[in-house]
Amino acid sequence: MLDINVWKEPDVSRVVPVRPDGRISLPLINDVQAAGLSPQQLAGSVSEKLKKLSQRAAVTVIVTAINSQRVFVVGEVLRAGAFPCCRA
Repeated sequence: MLDINVWKEPDVSRVVPVRPDGRISLPLINDVQAAGLSPQQLAGSVSEKLKKLSQRAAVTVIVTAINSQRVFVVGEVLRAGAFPCCRA
């Protein structure tokens, strides 16, 4: 989950999940590639796409949750299924 904040643009700012295809969806700019980018790189990419609408789009990206690490338990167990992995 990513918290995308665009300064003085509350209609674009929101918390979004990264889809299985590695992209996120934001209003006005549609889909943006997020997988493989650092938060700073993604902020730059979103800012670049928003330049068509605002010359000074200050974008901040914060990782709020990591949901990709899961283990799957099968076989003769009490409860089979997917479980979060490696919580500290």
